[in-house]
Parts: sequence; structure tokens; C-alpha cells
Amino acid sequence: MKTKYLRNTWYSAGWAHDLGDEARAIEIIETPLVIFRASDGKPQALHDQCPHRFAPLSRGKIIEGDIRCGYHGLRFNGKGVCTHNPWSERIPSSANVQSFPVVELDGIIWVWMGEASKADEAKIRRYPELVDKNYRFVFGYTCVAAHYELIADNLLDLLHSPFLHPGFGEDWFPEHSWRIEGTTVYSDYVAPSFQGSEYTDTLWPQTDGKMIDNFESVRWDPPCLMELRGYNGVDGMNVMEEEGFLNAAPHILTPQNAASTHYFWASGIRKSESTVSDADHLALVGTAFELEDAPMLQGVQERVGSNTDMLAHKPKPVTLPGDVANVQARRILKKLIKADFTK
Repeated sequence: MKTKYLRNTWYSAGWAHDLGDEARAIEIIETPLVIFRASDGKPQALHDQCPHRFAPLSRGKIIEGDIRCGYHGLRFNGKGVCTHNPWSERIPSSANVQSFPVVELDGIIWVWMGEASKADEAKIRRYPELVDKNYRFVFGYTCVAAHYELIADNLLDLLHSPFLHPGFGEDWFPEHSWRIEGTTVYSDYVAPSFQGSEYTDTLWPQTDGKMIDNFESVRWDPPCLMELRGYNGVDGMNVMEEEGFLNAAPHILTPQNAASTHYFWASGIRKSESTVSDADHLALVGTAFELEDAPMLQGVQERVGSNTDMLAHKPKPVTLPGDVANVQARRILKKLIKADFTK
């Protein structure tokens, strides 16, 4: 039985700058897709299966903005209509491929996986700083062998940081609070006066050796779109008023299947606040996501197996103060998926 996912929503198919002249394959909520650019440069999304012998279209080539199957040469446009049959002037009436609404916005490729008539671009979660010239971002992608809600749990609960990410500060022990606005969950952390870490000293050398005031706010929007905004202040900066050196970090999760997730992550700083090289910035955050978070989450997945519904898990997991936000997010998502399936 397939895992139930929220279908009438937008999922990320990746960073726009990674989609060039070649087709890309991606599985989203257990559905294989091929993503490519039409002749006008706009992204297209089709079911990654040729209707002839069911070959993956992603193994083909882009020809004049259409995708040509690499098996027998049938060509399809972004609407999934067969435009050329190299073996006959006749195109079989059934030679069509399912297409999906797709939008490029804020440097992200978004695909609507539900009913096409319900696709609404206005409902796309915005990340405007990704295309703001006042910021410098580094980008990454990690395929994590874990259910997407386990990863969301991890991001909403930053109290793991001193233990799993010592480079971010081993004496970072913040006060935690949470709030809900509509279907958005915020998980907030305030850490007054802790010793600067490898993280702060690398991104903002002007903090080196100083005591840091820190405010971190993690935002979750259904089904699994997240962002961490961290303010790090010195010399009287009021981080609660969003003063201080800002790190804006989108964490965009796209379920591949019940035990694997596409994790698109980025980390941005204001150009006016730091001269750190992109290489050092990427190495710092990449270590945390790929070498610390991912292995731990994969270990959790191995232990829970297919029983990833932590709200109904047996035995019931022990709860700690940092778990409240992720429990609320799971409850909201569960209600939205139930409503989606009963409409």
C-alpha cells in the first residue's frame, strides 16, 4: 500500500540553475517524472514513461524543445503530446504522456502533483531572498534514505545541535518556544550570551572571540517546506528585533517515496555582512547536512522501519521539550492529507 501524501500541493523538483539543456529524472511521491526545458526555456514536467514500451523518457534527448525517447524515437512536447513518429506519418492516438503543471519561481522548479485544474501559483511558498542580489547563497542537494517527516522533525527540533553539530556551538543551550499561524508552524530558539563557534567565526569573522546573542526561527509550511532564519548579534545588537548577522537557510523537502527524501538545502548571508568564500561556506553547512544529519536520520529510519507515523507509533516515543513544534506540524499535515483524500 502506498504512503498517503498531500497531492494537491506544489513540490520542489530542484534548483532552477541545475536544469540545463538535458532532461532530469526525479521521483516525487512515488511518481517518476522527467523535467526538461522547452525551446522557450520554460520548465516542463512529464510522467517519465514512454507509452510505447514504457522506457524512461529521461534517457532520451531534448530536440527543439521536445523530448525524444531514447528507445524508438517518439517525440513529446511539454503537454505530453506526441509530435513526431520517425517510423510512420501516423501518430497513434494513444501516444500521449501525462503532464504536470510546473513553475519556475525564486530559483526553484515547482511541480503540482494533484489535479491540474486546482494548480494555483499563488499558493507557492516564496523564498524571495534566493534571488535577492544583496545575498550570497550556497546550494546543495542530499538524497536522504529517510521519510520526509522524520527530516522535518529534525529541523523543527534544533535541540539536537550541541550534540550532532558541535561545530555550531557545544554550549548552545537555548530557550525554546513555538507558535502556529494558520497552517504554518514556527519553532523558535533564543540563546543569550554563548561562546562563538566555528559556524559564527567562519561566516562572520568579526564575531571571533566574542560572546554571541542568538535567535533562531524555523518555519514549517505543509507539506514539508522549511526555512531557518538565524540572527547572531554582538556588541549590543538586539537579535529579537532581527538585528545581527543573518543566515537565511531554506530547507526544502520533497518525498521520493516512503523511505527516501530529496533534500534541497541552501544557506545565505548578506553580502554587506561577510566576505567568507563560497567554498568555506559550503564546506561548513554541507558537513552538517550530509555528514551529520543525513546518517543519523537514516539510522532512525532503519530503526522505525515503515512505522514512521510518530503520532501513532507503538511503542510511543518519549517526548522532550523540543518535540512540541514537530508534533503540531504532523497533526496539521495529517488533517490536510485526510481532507485531500476525502474531497
